[in-house]
Amino acid sequence: MHCRYEDFGESARVQAKENARLEAALCGILRVLQDPDAIKELARLDAMYDEEASTGDINIMNMVDYQEAGITKKWLRSWWKKHQEEDEERWAKKDAEEVARIQKRDALSKLTVAERKLLGLE
Repeated sequence: MHCRYEDFGESARVQAKENARLEAALCGILRVLQDPDAIKELARLDAMYDEEASTGDINIMNMVDYQEAGITKKWLRSWWKKHQEEDEERWAKKDAEEVARIQKRDALSKLTVAERKLLGLE
């Protein structure tokens, strides 16, 4: 079999780049969490948000060595904001599905055995 190069397209390259950045971000955050002084600083804080709370910038993000990680704080903030929005959408969808499941169960419980048979549910 011949060796070959397969181009999986731009989306694969974009995803690979984002994965590498996320790995670097995780490494930077874990380095902070390994530092006993950083843990003491985090524990000392009254809240996990800094004075720029409107940015949603949690203090641990202020402690990452971005140069060492090879990413920017701006990129990590942007990713985190997008990730939180995606989580909210996912949770809302899950909640809506649960509501629909309960409504369906309640509606079906009101049917007689004969009605359920007519609908092919039994």
